[in-house]
Amino acid sequence: MNITIVCGHYLPLLGYIEVHLARAMAAIGHQVTVITTSAVPAYVRHIQKPVPMGVEMDGEVRLVRLRPFISFGQIVLANGLNRQVVLSKPDLIFVIGLGKRFPKPVFKVKCRIITLLGDNDYSYTPGSALAALRSKLLFRFLKKSVYEQAVKKSAAIVAYTPQSFDAAAGLLSAKYRARLKEQASFISLGFWPEEFHFDPELRLAGRAEMGFDADQKVVITTTRVVPEKNLGKVIGFIKSLPENWVWLVVGTDQSSYSQQFVQEATSELKNRFYHLVFQNRAELLKLYNLADLAIYTHPAISIFESLGSGLPCVMPHLKSLEHILEEGFNGLYFEALEGGKLYNQFMELDFSDEARSERADVAGHRFSWNFIAEKLCKL
Repeated sequence: MNITIVCGHYLPLLGYIEVHLARAMAAIGHQVTVITTSAVPAYVRHIQKPVPMGVEMDGEVRLVRLRPFISFGQIVLANGLNRQVVLSKPDLIFVIGLGKRFPKPVFKVKCRIITLLGDNDYSYTPGSALAALRSKLLFRFLKKSVYEQAVKKSAAIVAYTPQSFDAAAGLLSAKYRARLKEQASFISLGFWPEEFHFDPELRLAGRAEMGFDADQKVVITTTRVVPEKNLGKVIGFIKSLPENWVWLVVGTDQSSYSQQFVQEATSELKNRFYHLVFQNRAELLKLYNLADLAIYTHPAISIFESLGSGLPCVMPHLKSLEHILEEGFNGLYFEALEGGKLYNQFMELDFSDEARSERADVAGHRFSWNFIAEKLCKL
């Protein structure tokens, strides 16, 4: 089947959902073309170099990058989208990233379209009241019509977090909410089992390289260090754990907020705090393996990478995360980061190599990108 994916940004280095799904659909035998732009969002320019416009290959995936004439925040607009879509001769079109407004013209193309949604309750209520107002105004004047077109013209709309339909429906009129409800399907985010798995030898090598003693327990968090992640609240939790528990944060950078966070964590935790900048996947695998527990405060694709490495995960009890854990087996949810109570709960988890291997295998079956791509294409 010829599949065309339409998305405003496609950055293989960062590996967001559009990258993984495109590669997975190619891996299971489809001809895949991605129509995107050469834009790089400002918030990732410190780790992503500029990308050229034109045609290139990402493995078996054909990329067509258009030159944007507008690019600010997540919004990106470019001419020539539908021409390139028609030239790709699609049997099926996937649209990802409605909020970027880039995909709007494609809903005029006569082809079966499946639209993916990843909105959450914080998508349009971020940070301060001013930021929330700005975001809602952007939606009303620039994005609302794109969502309405998607609801009217898509053969199916698929959420990749459980909260996506509620978040999107809350911004639409009753007519569109009813139609959206009729189209509802759900997939999860995922990971590549070839890239993220449990390896006991890699665990030992990684711990030796980082200088961790055998009795030290490492809690890992891999994410961009930005205000909405609210990582500061983890500091007190780590401080309440026994002295042999340390915290490793992967994803710090030179931004003022990140540097302020590092200073605060170092001041409070001293030699129990470690941090690294963004790492490639091979290094991430080593870091996940050397760790004993993962903790997250916010939905992130790194949760699935952690699970794929057999790590038990601790995360907030949010609707957008409620499909992930089998509590007591691969982690637990928290209502609040209360040290004593939460520590007693996660210490009941099995930290043995055998348990990690089992958790990694289960995650590989449930959350592999190939499995998710097959599920999507069957729609």
